[in-house]
Parts: sequence; C-alpha cells; structure tokens
Amino acid sequence: MNVLNKHGLELIPTHDMSREEWLMRRREGIGGSDMGTIMGANKNFSRLELFYQKCGAISESVEQNSPMFWGSVLEENVRDIAQYLDMETGEYISNYEAGNKLRKLSAFKYMVKNPSYPWLIANVDALEGFKPRSFKAEGIGEIKTISRQSAEMWETFPIYHWFQVEMYHTVLKPILTTDDNKIFYLEDGRILRGFGVSWSESICDIMLTESHDFWELVKKGKEIVRNTPEKDKQLTYLSQIEPEPEGTQVYLDFLSDLYKMKLNYKTIKGNEKDKDHAMTYVMLGREMTELKKQRDLSRVHIIKRLKDESANVMKFDDKGKITYNRKLYVNI
Repeated sequence: MNVLNKHGLELIPTHDMSREEWLMRRREGIGGSDMGTIMGANKNFSRLELFYQKCGAISESVEQNSPMFWGSVLEENVRDIAQYLDMETGEYISNYEAGNKLRKLSAFKYMVKNPSYPWLIANVDALEGFKPRSFKAEGIGEIKTISRQSAEMWETFPIYHWFQVEMYHTVLKPILTTDDNKIFYLEDGRILRGFGVSWSESICDIMLTESHDFWELVKKGKEIVRNTPEKDKQLTYLSQIEPEPEGTQVYLDFLSDLYKMKLNYKTIKGNEKDKDHAMTYVMLGREMTELKKQRDLSRVHIIKRLKDESANVMKFDDKGKITYNRKLYVNI
C-alpha cells in the first residue's frame, strides 16, 4: 500500500480497502465516530462497549445496517449537491440547475494519522477547496444521512457529529487554511441541510485528554486479551481497568451482555456500601413509579392537545418546541 506523507501527516489510501480491513485498521486507534462516545454524547453506544471492542475482547460487526448502507451509497450524491447549497436560505435546486456552485467539495479517500496524536485516526468524507498540488484545503465537509425523527431531536445536529468534525480538524490541521468546517445532512432522503462548525481549541484540548486517557486503558486491555486466553479471567482482569460507570441505558444493556459472557458464577458477601446501594435502588424505584404516573399524565395531556388541534408541532417562542410523530420529543 502506497502510504503518503504530506505536511507531516501519514495518509493511508482507502479507495481499494475492504470494510474488514478498514475496521481492522480503525481498531488501531480512535476514529471520529468514537469521539462522541468517549465524550459521553452518544446515547446509542457506551464507552464500556467501545473499550471492549477496541481491546479485542468482543467482535465488532462488519455487517452494514440499513442507515449505514444508504449513508454510504448516497454519500457521493449528497457531496455533489452540497456544493450548490445556500446555507442561509436552504436553496440548492435553482443553483444546481443554473450550474452555480457555491463551494468545491472533493472526496478525500485517505485514513489520516497525525504523529502529534498517534492514537487518533481520521476518515474525512470531503475537503472544501482542496488543492492537490499544495495539498491544502479550506476546511472539512462531513456528509451525513439522517431521518426526520432523529433530526427533530436536535435543534441543529447531533452533538456527537460535532465532536467527530472537531476531532477531524485537530488531526488534519496542518493542511487546513481556516478553522471553519461544515456538516451536510440529507434528511429523509429529500431535504438537504448544512451547518457551519468552527474549530474550538479549548474543546479539542479536552477531547485530546479524554481520548488519550481512554486509549491508554485500551492499550492495557489489549495486553490482557493477548496474554489471557481463558475468557472468564480475561473479563475479570478487564473489569479492573474498564472506564468509569455511566448512568445510561446503553451502559446497563452492555453490562448485562458482559454478565452473560461469564461461564462460572459464585455467591459473595455484600458490604455496607453494597447495602446502601441496594436500599437506594429500592427507595428510588418506589419514587420512580409515582413519578412515572405523573409523567404519563403530562404525556397524555400533551398528545391530546396536539390531537385536538390536528397538530404535530407545538412551539414556545424561543423556549423550545414539542414534536410528535409516533414518538414524543420535548425540547424545552
């Protein structure tokens, strides 16, 4: 494989790379989509599961689901049309028909590593204003497909996508001439939106610290997996260094999966701290039952109000809005 070195960056071509090889190389570091998980912004995936995947203790699926498939298939088309998008007005059809490009977006089929941050791996969808001779670009152009339901959960775009672009900018900074990047969304396969993302040095300093500490744990985990063939012992040793617990459902779900991987179980004696947690669990469970009743009554009132008015959106000026389309989203 012909690896390039430009402006101090290592660029590994991906245009002929299989998905299996791409995933294998991605396990050698932290990718952009991992950053939102590490920063606790991805409610669909936990740091715990990412840790066990990166260590090699559990396998990472190479199969693409439907959103991933369509995102990959439509990426080139979205990138092409995004060149005509007026991000202020949302208009792009007239510009496209008139051949009026507002920006140049070039596919960037490289896996990029920066020696200053050897634990990070960037896979950028596109670069804006890329000049092959100087190998410089104005900024990053990230391409996404998203459902309307997902889009309505956020006033702009998912925060984990923001972390992804910020990480990419940090890695590719030697070839970027501005701190301005963009994310383009094809919503429900028919509406194109674009958002500016300015690079923040202070936020990136935090991301670098968090991701570096996470990767140090992963390196220790890799050693454990490599030197401990017995699965029960492997899981026990990994549990002693795994990331701190998260109070999320995805964390609990994966914790349950880890528990089921165990081959042998035993009885242990609880201490006072365990007892306190057990009592808190019971008391909060009783309180949550009552709170759920009250929450359900509020939910019924909101949906009935929307139903009576034949509405699916309720706005509160600049305070937020409520959206209902099979699921109820309250952003206030």
